Amino acid sequence: MKSCRTTRDIEERDRFIDKIFFGLRTIPGTLCRISSRYQQNWGTVIDGWNAGYIENKAVESIYEDWRKGGSDIHRAIENAIDRASLDAGNKELNEILAGRTVPVIQAMLDTIPASSCLNILDIGAGDGDTTIAMLDVLRAHDLEKLADRCHFCLLEPSHKKMAKLGDRLDNHPVKVKRTLISTTFENYAPQMPESYFNIVTANAVFHHMTTPSYLGLLNRKLADGGVLAVGDWYLTLWSQPAFLVPVLQKLKADEDKIQRFKAYFGIKEGDWITMSQKLPKEEQKSNEHMVDYICFLQDELRHISARSRVKLFEAHQSLKETLSDVHDSGFTTNLEELKEKHRGFVKVRETVTNVYTECNIASVYLAGKLPRQLAHRQQALAKVEPQPKTKSPFAA
Repeated sequence: MKSCRTTRDIEERDRFIDKIFFGLRTIPGTLCRISSRYQQNWGTVIDGWNAGYIENKAVESIYEDWRKGGSDIHRAIENAIDRASLDAGNKELNEILAGRTVPVIQAMLDTIPASSCLNILDIGAGDGDTTIAMLDVLRAHDLEKLADRCHFCLLEPSHKKMAKLGDRLDNHPVKVKRTLISTTFENYAPQMPESYFNIVTANAVFHHMTTPSYLGLLNRKLADGGVLAVGDWYLTLWSQPAFLVPVLQKLKADEDKIQRFKAYFGIKEGDWITMSQKLPKEEQKSNEHMVDYICFLQDELRHISARSRVKLFEAHQSLKETLSDVHDSGFTTNLEELKEKHRGFVKVRETVTNVYTECNIASVYLAGKLPRQLAHRQQALAKVEPQPKTKSPFAA
């Protein structure tokens, strides 16, 4: 397998993979979009010269998806999710996230002055599903008065979705103080006040983040005793080039292209089976669900414009790997520790909840910010140094 370090190497490899998928309606997109922990498996050598380029290219590619995505593509994606038996996914993630977070809000408000409020940041708020789910839980448990002591900051780049979000909040029986910010997380992050937010929520957002640096950043933006409440999708299908071989086969790619793909990445016959068998059963099942989704998506896209193509690569990783990043960034999901040291977790029954019983492809986790003296070392490790602005001698 050829090592990729320069911008030219990375672009040439992306073009090669695009050619392998040429003619298919689902395409991988740039490899810069996958998790940084998997880049070396694809031959990418990340260093101080190219790290900024790789991360920026991923952000630009994901932003392009958002900008070009239309209702026809969203409908195709939703239909494919249904056909892959993952239809409970985002809705259930929001309901679980809300059900787990409201008791935390209640417990935190019980320990601060009645005149004080909690600052809650919803990242990638979309149409407001996550915040609305939390308001629904407050109402269902006759806790509407708690909303008076919360200030919601909702971050969403789409002006259209932001307008709908505002209307939904206006029409909801539970009224809240809110600030709506129409921009991306990357643009807003430098402006986020330090140690300001008490709770950060996000659903189906963080699998776009290629490096765990955002977790260290959120730790710094959360006040002491802050809480991270996240729902997302977890899988390892993009972790190895070999795992794409059965995907190409099921998408009915030309056999010649499949052989060229295998030769380029040094994949031997049956490697994908051997590698898959080494994964925990729940990860195997998660990957199988994703392959089913890709195949159904390919079929759904046949019914819309040929120009509508969906990129597959995302920064998904396993739930175990993600929780490792969470802990390294100064948070903990250890319930015993949280009940002992954190005011908000006295009523929490579990910190990690899976939507599906047979796998953890869709899961919610709650993490508390460690006391400052314990978190200092983890935050220092998680802090990302600024990338050098000098032009790389390796750039094309």
